[in-house]
Amino acid sequence: MPEDEEFNEEDCEDDDEDLSLEDVWEAGVLISQQAIYALIKELKGLGGVPSDIHIIRDEAETRREIAQKLIARRRELQSEQEFTFMVNYQIPLAQLIYRGGFDEVDSAIPRARFKTPKGMPKTLVARLMFPSEPVPIDKFVAAIAQHGYRPADAKALVAFATKFPEAQKQHPVFALGSIGKDPEAGTPVALCATTDSDAKSCGRILMAEPVNVNIDPVDFALVVKDVTAENAGDND
Repeated sequence: MPEDEEFNEEDCEDDDEDLSLEDVWEAGVLISQQAIYALIKELKGLGGVPSDIHIIRDEAETRREIAQKLIARRRELQSEQEFTFMVNYQIPLAQLIYRGGFDEVDSAIPRARFKTPKGMPKTLVARLMFPSEPVPIDKFVAAIAQHGYRPADAKALVAFATKFPEAQKQHPVFALGSIGKDPEAGTPVALCATTDSDAKSCGRILMAEPVNVNIDPVDFALVVKDVTAENAGDND
């Protein structure tokens, strides 16, 4: 490595002031100081030079590739996480929504007439799944069925968003197991738990969002499997 291109680890050490990830993001700094330090250490191990870091600053295409990989990896990690919760199917959807304490509820939801299961309470295990490319919903459903999952119905989505509000606030989550109809346009809609990204409060919102034949990579679908019987066995 040339002497004039030598990494100085002291220049990469943390400042006394600690910034939260939210502070860094809101300030427009997409990669924190700690992350840059880790990247520099990796470059050093591979025989890199300081000017390699400048490529991130100077080349938009490289930045975009890195950002896409980071987002894809985050989604992979999120899709591996499991959430366990109970859904009381004896309670009407409107009542479940009221109990959920959402900041905003789309007035079209009651008129969309989402069809939901009825019966006894169920214990569900859920994951947040997304396709790597646009795929027809029926093929997506068939793919998750091979792993014992089904698309969440509207009641399951409300129960999930109520128990795990922080997970719901990270990205829009769709319930593709209950397709309703837009009361005005007559087009298919799905219940979507989302958030107001422009609001500092990140308010939790339920919407009746239009759906088409495809689910896109930008969409998260809540998928569930019933583990009520398994849990009952554990309690015997």
